Amino acid sequence: MQLPSTWRILVFAYALSMTAAVSHAQRTLPSAAATRFASSARFASPHHSQRAMTSVVSQSRYSSPDEPYFEAPATADDVLNSQQEFCEQNFAPQCQPQCYNYCCDPCRQWTFRAGAIFLHRQRPDNQSLISNPAIAGSGLNAHGFNPGWGTGVDASLIRHRLFGSNNDLELRYFGIDNWNDNQTLRLNGNPLAINTNPPTFVTGGRDISSQYSLSLLNTEMNLRHRASPRVTWIGGFRYLQFNEQLNTQLVNGPGVGDIHYNVAATNNLFGLQAGAAFDLFSSCDCCVQLYGKAGLYANQSSQDTSLTNFSAPAATFTANGQSTSLATVGEFGITGSRRIWRNLALRGGYQVLGLSGVATAPGQFPATNLINQSGLNNNDSVLFHGATLGLELTY
Repeated sequence: MQLPSTWRILVFAYALSMTAAVSHAQRTLPSAAATRFASSARFASPHHSQRAMTSVVSQSRYSSPDEPYFEAPATADDVLNSQQEFCEQNFAPQCQPQCYNYCCDPCRQWTFRAGAIFLHRQRPDNQSLISNPAIAGSGLNAHGFNPGWGTGVDASLIRHRLFGSNNDLELRYFGIDNWNDNQTLRLNGNPLAINTNPPTFVTGGRDISSQYSLSLLNTEMNLRHRASPRVTWIGGFRYLQFNEQLNTQLVNGPGVGDIHYNVAATNNLFGLQAGAAFDLFSSCDCCVQLYGKAGLYANQSSQDTSLTNFSAPAATFTANGQSTSLATVGEFGITGSRRIWRNLALRGGYQVLGLSGVATAPGQFPATNLINQSGLNNNDSVLFHGATLGLELTY
């Protein structure tokens, strides 16, 4: 009769556990006791094999090789203590039903993770921001900014087997606010165009200095359900804040004042997400997982633009817009944990995070109308990727 795959896994795991127990008993116990334990492990049911292991532990504590062997009856407390001792001393936890790896340790009640996150923000799309209308492709282009890598904090807390169920509750936060890049150039010609809609013309030529910065903050709460020996379902709520700023100065004009053109774009995303984690590899001290999460979000986006002309008399022109629209967020990655001491593990990974339906600072230029003082573009997409590295403490 062909057993289902799940049962074949269970039988194979049980056979391995019995072999390991026999090997340990033969190394550490008197030969007579080891022989009795091997015999009981070979022919007994899982319940009786547990009693046999408890009997050997009892004999090793209270009997010497020269004394008569006495098999004390196994009580519920004996079984519980034996399981706890086996888990704590041998780092080989007996997992929940249908779960035979370090990725789900039944001896674990809490997991705390803290470390650093390193994310790279892709370059903005190819888009002319300030140019000389007489020369195609001249001037300041959004694609010339390279924010590069940002570094922040990544922390999470997991409560395992919530209310005695097969579900874990996870809280996670990460944040980065130190991305930035600069562009400087000399743009000749008269007039110059700030590529709003319609274009805004200023006297030239000018020395242009532009500073681009952004931040990303993430908070999420997930329920994790172990569905099989390798698969965990994930579902929960996520809040993500993504902001960008682009501040540009046009200076040293021919006998005129400087011009400052500043843009700020803000996104606040609230929504539900769902996904899964898959155990690629596990051992007593190691766990490697693939995971993916995606969701739909309500994005409260806004933008504020200001143009200040410092020529006498100085004047400031503004435009702004705000909207709530649909956005999507997807996160995919791989993580690994390696125990380095009793309850402490080294943890690292690599992830890709994509946002779609958001407002970016360069994307506001063609949407801004300084005459009507309005405009908003929240249809841009952004991609982040990078590594995480930290420690994992379990209790």
